Amino acid sequence: MLIDEARKVFSKEEMALIVKAHQYAKLKHEGVYRESGEEYITHPEAVAYILFGEMHLHDANSIAAAFLHDVIEDTKTTKEEIAKYFNQDVAYLVDGVTKIKDINFTTKNELEQYNTCLLLRKSMEDYRIILIKLADRLHNMRTLEGKKSEAKRQAKSIETLQVFVPLANRTGAYLVKRNLEDLAFKFLNPSDYESCKAMVNDYTIRYQSEIEEIADNVSTFLESNGISNDIRIRFKNLYSLFREMKQNQKMATIHDLIGYEVSVAEAKDCYLTLGHIHECYQNISSYFKDYLYTPKPNGYRCMHTTVCGYKTGFKEHYIQFRISTKKMALLNKYGFAVLKDLFPNKSIKEIQADLAKSDALITALEEIESLYQKDNDQFIKQIYDEVLAEQLNVYSKDGNIYTLPKKATILDFAYKIHTEVGNKAVGAIVNGIEVPLTYGLKNEDRIEVIIDEDKKYQDDYLDYVVTALAKKKIREGLKLTRTRKIDN
Repeated sequence: MLIDEARKVFSKEEMALIVKAHQYAKLKHEGVYRESGEEYITHPEAVAYILFGEMHLHDANSIAAAFLHDVIEDTKTTKEEIAKYFNQDVAYLVDGVTKIKDINFTTKNELEQYNTCLLLRKSMEDYRIILIKLADRLHNMRTLEGKKSEAKRQAKSIETLQVFVPLANRTGAYLVKRNLEDLAFKFLNPSDYESCKAMVNDYTIRYQSEIEEIADNVSTFLESNGISNDIRIRFKNLYSLFREMKQNQKMATIHDLIGYEVSVAEAKDCYLTLGHIHECYQNISSYFKDYLYTPKPNGYRCMHTTVCGYKTGFKEHYIQFRISTKKMALLNKYGFAVLKDLFPNKSIKEIQADLAKSDALITALEEIESLYQKDNDQFIKQIYDEVLAEQLNVYSKDGNIYTLPKKATILDFAYKIHTEVGNKAVGAIVNGIEVPLTYGLKNEDRIEVIIDEDKKYQDDYLDYVVTALAKKKIREGLKLTRTRKIDN
């Protein structure tokens, strides 16, 4: 199925590479079976299809690498052999997703953490490595029932939530993120999973006509005004629903339980669509977000508006609309994977260079690497404290959005803006209230940093921050201050 679909996208030369990789993988994994009893080749075949068909990564070398992603790890094949038989790019990608097995660690968890950090280090040079690994993990989770050990299923699910869900989120692969969350939820908490699934099914059946009526209303208005559109009905994924229900949220008032993803041709059409929705339904202003005008740091661009369905059969129920252009919608769903399609004239290296300048994940990885090049233990700790930690979005006084780990402080934020802002920061005004440098940021905070040109460095400033960037700049400042004292 993949080969037939891929022919519509790739050139003859690219297809020759993909077919060759498929045949090579079949040969290398011949006679090997998965724990479920299936031939092992079914796994790399599925990973390649997920990468191409579900994640929309239309890059021939990546698809070839997906077919080959386990041959170094599980056979006697070397990176050099792959480079010789295919090319250096494919070999680099395969090597990038290959786990190290022959290093002694006290626990298996330590080995897994080491391999995660190795993966991220390599991903700083090529974002496609993370995408291949996400496709690999998604298929492993979809076939997790094939593992006979309950302990292994639990461990794999926990690792998925702790490592691969954050990575999917940071790379903008939201559909993969939703899938991984629900699959992990299913194995970690099956009774609550089934309960949430039943509630959503019941809700969908009960309000099916109302749900479709709203979609028809919006679509009819847009078409009558000459605006081409696609409207997709979406429901909150089960894991997110479970987390909100645990906070005693009533199902009807979960603001994004039911959502409509509206994609139009032009940005100006997004605002016309928004106006129509607000004319028809009472909007809940506290939930309105204009990521169209101010994108998230991972490139996500979309307007979110939540309305009350009191004029429909929903009565007091909340409904969310997400409005974007069709190109934005692609990036919002698939993230990094569609960058090659969106920027066809750019090479992979050029796309990677752009990410290094602007993407919060890649810049954070580079900052951590520069701080802990020779300290692997600290590198691993920082990855878990910063990159894989729960993230929050905050706003500068200019309205720009910054993504930071949940435990970040005002001083972390100040250094994120600019080195000199961090160097001179003494406090901040957050949501109209003055707070100290030690203030722990909260999601959606609006922050104005207070500057003092005569600020002096203190050793305990390192205790106020969690990001590698802030730690690095503070250490540089302290070192410079001490050098000046000696010189004087």
